[in-house]
Amino acid sequence: MKITPYVFSLPPYISTTWQQVAALHVQQDDGIPVLIVDLFNGNRIEIPGLDPDILERIFSMHTAFNESCGDGSERLSDNALKGDLSSLLSLHIPSKFLGESIEKMAGALQHNPDAADTADLPQEILDKAATIAQSLGIEDASSVPSATEGCNCLFCQIARTMHAQITVVANSAAPAEEQIEEVISEEDLQFKTWDIHQKDGQLYEVVNPLDAHEHYSVFLGTPVGCTCGSRHCEHIRAVLRS
Repeated sequence: MKITPYVFSLPPYISTTWQQVAALHVQQDDGIPVLIVDLFNGNRIEIPGLDPDILERIFSMHTAFNESCGDGSERLSDNALKGDLSSLLSLHIPSKFLGESIEKMAGALQHNPDAADTADLPQEILDKAATIAQSLGIEDASSVPSATEGCNCLFCQIARTMHAQITVVANSAAPAEEQIEEVISEEDLQFKTWDIHQKDGQLYEVVNPLDAHEHYSVFLGTPVGCTCGSRHCEHIRAVLRS
């Protein structure tokens, strides 16, 4: 358990930052107090049977966080967050300004280990990150700040997407040097859940047949890559099965 003016962690119910908490209140259930935690993403957490001292500390830390934000204008609500990220990712930056642009992006969104369990960003925002990564003309993905493994904070989601896109684009222009070795089970071959379109050489587009807005780029060269950020994802397996 960790309850501070910034972090609200009460395993196994919740572990997040106060930035994600919209409101708190307590209701009675057969005489047992139940703490209700409403989150900005629409989820609601119910935590029963907390000691009065713990309840008092939770409300006290939530109040302290709200007071530190003044009138609340600095809080990152879901809509405000999408707007800020959309503004940042709508920029098309010439490659000659690469060094400056990467530095500005890193300054705008920094790795935050306390927000490692942040919900996934909307696909349209990640698509913009991939578009920027492609327009930068970077051939070496190591030039882009790397995401921390296992972290899903905003910075790591953006960095992971950009890194994957740069890898895919860079490798699509290079010849494959070795064959992909992966064991495909019979179960993997039974169903087709993605539409596969070969774009160029070993570059493929993977589209959800039920939602055309969900699409990924997969490269089967060396190394294997996917814009979802994983080298062992279902999108790569779908291309291998096709």
